[in-house]
Amino acid sequence: MGSDIGIPGYVLLFPGEITPIHARFMDPITREIGDVIITLEGRVMGPEEIARNDFLASLTHDLEVVRVEGRVPEAGAYQVLGEVRNTSGVDLAEVEVSIMLFDADDHLLAVDTLVLPDNFVFDGGSQLRVGETTTFEAWFRDFAGEGDVVRIEVQVGGEKVR
Repeated sequence: MGSDIGIPGYVLLFPGEITPIHARFMDPITREIGDVIITLEGRVMGPEEIARNDFLASLTHDLEVVRVEGRVPEAGAYQVLGEVRNTSGVDLAEVEVSIMLFDADDHLLAVDTLVLPDNFVFDGGSQLRVGETTTFEAWFRDFAGEGDVVRIEVQVGGEKVR
């Protein structure tokens, strides 16, 4: 029916972390899907190799998820609100938040990735200074299954400002 190269939420995935992978297919799919085959590629890198790579060394996941709340408003889609704090020790740009919703059987229901716009700096893009917090909000209208949301997983990352 089709294929796509997915884009992971994290370019650099540390042991124990999970990340959503985004792949897009035609909508609506005109027939029932029989088999889905996913192939993952990557390579193991040690801390020394990461430190030598300017791009990878500029990435960090050292942010604290301060608050996450999921709710169904009186009308509309499922809403997730939250707040993150920069605990990395350096100012960050392009802070991304990946939100994953799971049902009681731990099946993934929905994913969204946001770039936080709260602290936009002219000629500097979106920045989050050391110790600052910012909020995020996401709306989910379509779920991959019929179950209720029982768990929300939030992962955050950013690029160190040089």
